Amino acid sequence: MGLFKPAWQKGNTDKALRIIDKAKGYGILVRISNEAVDSHVRLAAQMKLADVYVIQTSNYITRNTVMATITEPQAFVDIARRCDDRGTRQKALGQLMDKNDIIDVVMYTSYTDVCVTAIGRITDQAELLDIINKAYSSDAKIQAILRITDQTALISIAQDNRLHVEVRRYALDKITDQNIVADIAKRDSNRDMRIIAVARVKDEALLYEISLYNKHIENIYVRIEAVKRIRNQEWLADIAKNDCGIHVRLEAVKNLEKQDVLFDIYRNDEDSHVREATIPRITRPDSLAFIACNHHEIKICREAVLRINPKHALAQDAFAKVAKQAKQEKIRQLAVSKLSDSNLLSDILKTETSEEIRRIALKMIRDERVLVDIITSNSVKYSFEYRLAIKNIEHKGILEDLARNGSDPELRSEACAKFCGHDIDGYNDCICRICNTSQHSYAWKNDSEMKCRICGVEVYYGDR
Repeated sequence: MGLFKPAWQKGNTDKALRIIDKAKGYGILVRISNEAVDSHVRLAAQMKLADVYVIQTSNYITRNTVMATITEPQAFVDIARRCDDRGTRQKALGQLMDKNDIIDVVMYTSYTDVCVTAIGRITDQAELLDIINKAYSSDAKIQAILRITDQTALISIAQDNRLHVEVRRYALDKITDQNIVADIAKRDSNRDMRIIAVARVKDEALLYEISLYNKHIENIYVRIEAVKRIRNQEWLADIAKNDCGIHVRLEAVKNLEKQDVLFDIYRNDEDSHVREATIPRITRPDSLAFIACNHHEIKICREAVLRINPKHALAQDAFAKVAKQAKQEKIRQLAVSKLSDSNLLSDILKTETSEEIRRIALKMIRDERVLVDIITSNSVKYSFEYRLAIKNIEHKGILEDLARNGSDPELRSEACAKFCGHDIDGYNDCICRICNTSQHSYAWKNDSEMKCRICGVEVYYGDR
């Protein structure tokens, strides 16, 4: 019978391997893997089974049938590395007991799930470091880093420029020494790594050091990232005023809160971009008033006025300053409309020549004593001002006195109209309530004036 034994049962290795190479079905390969006397032949049969009928096949039944016949660890290693079916990969990995086989899988697989599962079974720090240095997949390297606990090893990984930044950053995240992280932010040869390191620095003193280190243009983004995270006002002021990098200075201004420093930069800095950057940060009313009075762009002047907090103790003085000193009349009008202090409004009327500004100011005054003082002290420049002033006077005694004794016919007319509660144009058909007389109580005094026949109050009735 021995004459009829197949080659794999005779120990004819070369012939057996040729048979395996030419085999077309998995049945013969299963027989060889079970019956061959040479271990190399058995392994070759199982490796072909794993490659052709597990890894490359899409037939689920065939794959499971063949998987049940495999016993060689090396075949499981190949399946775990390469099979595109997750369940099969995991099943093959589960069959591996030898740590070296597991490491062998990790070194060359590109599947994340295999890396996670396999590395989860490795605890030796030296073996994990070996994976980080030699593994094909970045996922394998990252999973190994997540298992590293030794700080010295983590620092070495984070500083290793041979590794990709996306791998190194995971080691950086686990470093606890802020000085080491800051040193990487300052000195690492990879700019992206320096930027990532800056974001991990929490100590403001270290951030300030980084912002001043290496002022070459290539390092500007690192320095900007450092300045973004600084809140110390003294350091920010120093950077904003003195740094050689315009973009670094602009970033410092964004975090500045000290109003005196911001205003000083606005007034005195040589760079217009830096000056302009301070405007949105300025909140003090007197500083905003200065901007509204002196800036060349009307839009910025308007925004400065609108940003003055009306509840601030200095707000009214700021509005008054803008109302008197702003270069554009539209801005002065806006400032007057924000004023509520009757005395300040009255003071503006003493020198203001613009009809519109005077009109707005009179509408804003609510203090009746101030209004009376304005219309009785020769402060009125235009006839319409009497009507505007009288509109805000409600006291009947004041209205009657002005109607009887006002120095100007227009004033007496407006006071009488407000007192009587009717329009001046309808005086011929109404009652004069000052003396309580009935209809048709007015008689012409001349071409432009009437007066009440009973009390003698004169009413202007010319062109209005």
